[in-house]
Amino acid sequence: MQIEIFKIIRSNRKTIALKIDNQSNLIVKAPLSVPFSHLLKIVKQKQNWIIAKKIEVQNRKKFTRNLSDGSKITIFGKDYFMNYVENFEFALQLKNNQILVASDLSKHIKPLLRQLIIKIAKDYFHLNVAKWASIMQLQYNRISIKNTVSRWGSCSSLGNLNFNWKLAFAPLEVIDYIIIHELSHLRHLNHSADFWNEVRKYCPEYKKHKKWLKDNALLLEL
Repeated sequence: MQIEIFKIIRSNRKTIALKIDNQSNLIVKAPLSVPFSHLLKIVKQKQNWIIAKKIEVQNRKKFTRNLSDGSKITIFGKDYFMNYVENFEFALQLKNNQILVASDLSKHIKPLLRQLIIKIAKDYFHLNVAKWASIMQLQYNRISIKNTVSRWGSCSSLGNLNFNWKLAFAPLEVIDYIIIHELSHLRHLNHSADFWNEVRKYCPEYKKHKKWLKDNALLLEL
């Protein structure tokens, strides 16, 4: 059976890693110097593991978020209830613990709700990044909320921090882990032992939160 490589990501890493994403695609992470022929050899050696992982992903039940009238949706640890309103003068509005939606726009609820969550996320991350930066005695530049496919956050060499808006559906302690993770890159712009020691210093259970994200990525879909 021929295994197709969907994407090869090369960097200054020292080892080769194989990953099956949520769409069942094979992604290979490799050092810059490793030839393509060697990558094919590794893929062939790991064929059984790759096939098993692909089947696991394909058989995993697709998560569908309930956005019907009266349903509950938790955003950054706070519960809100969907309320579809007739003759509503706004497309969507947040009021106390209710998300008011014009009923005639129910078919467009996902893009409307995504815009609202991104707005909430901006306030949330500005507040909590500032809190953790103060605790860790670090300074950062700019915070942006992104719609990335495979990354929960990132930190640039200029000190700019990016966070995935879908984290709004994650437990608060998991979000804190991502914030600490990205802030730690301000001291170590890599994933060295020193970097992980920095993360562990402020988030002792980071491995638990990292695993939660890996196992529950589908639960963060809108």
